Amino acid sequence: MLGAQVAPMVIGLAKSYGATALGPATLNIFFANHISHLKGSDVAIVAQTGQVLDGLTAGYGIGYMASTAVIAAGQLMLGNTLDAALTVGSAAVFANPTAATCAAIGALFYGYHALSEEERSQFLSRLQEGLNVGVELIKSLIGFVETSLMRLVDSDTLRSLRALVAEYAAMFGRSIADITKSVGDRAMLIAHQATALAYEAASTIGASIYAGAATAGEYGDAVGSALQSASSGSGRWLSEASRQAKDRLIAIFNNDKSEK
Repeated sequence: MLGAQVAPMVIGLAKSYGATALGPATLNIFFANHISHLKGSDVAIVAQTGQVLDGLTAGYGIGYMASTAVIAAGQLMLGNTLDAALTVGSAAVFANPTAATCAAIGALFYGYHALSEEERSQFLSRLQEGLNVGVELIKSLIGFVETSLMRLVDSDTLRSLRALVAEYAAMFGRSIADITKSVGDRAMLIAHQATALAYEAASTIGASIYAGAATAGEYGDAVGSALQSASSGSGRWLSEASRQAKDRLIAIFNNDKSEK
């Protein structure tokens, strides 16, 4: 184990996981129990995350520092600052540390090599300062996680892990595209945002037109015209979403008018 003093980032992580006794010996027991719980899960990605962390702990011989270093690194990647202030994201970690650990390991897996050289240098420096360990050790621990996951996890489980990363990143105001830097993820995010915008626009426009429309055709024409104007600068994603929104609103109109 690396010294008797617990690093500040580890304290922040332990507190967010619900630990109250923060000495080295008690943290060893706390995170050993956490890893044991993960390994015993019937859910594949949870059990495999536990296996990776267990191998890390056994292989490096530095006690809780090995597992907490990679969990902390993954939490930083998700957007968790690991400070004492309680946020929506840190509250979620406290509520479900099992899922939080899996999301952290997944974020590290998907996000570390997506960083630019400058971003990676800053990331490692922040970890070095917060964990009180050397950069080369941190890089070695991250490498162990990556190779172990590739060996243990199949493509279906990786997709589940990716979805979990996206869910937890959102709690800290980030998206999966922010982590992976993937053009595909960025395009998908824009598409989802455009769809949400179109439905919001359709609801607002529809409400203002509804009262004066005598027939579904009249209503649809009015909504379609308004949406065409609203979506003209937003590309085909918003145009297609607008068409779907229009069809949905016409169906609602017909149903509502038939009941009156």
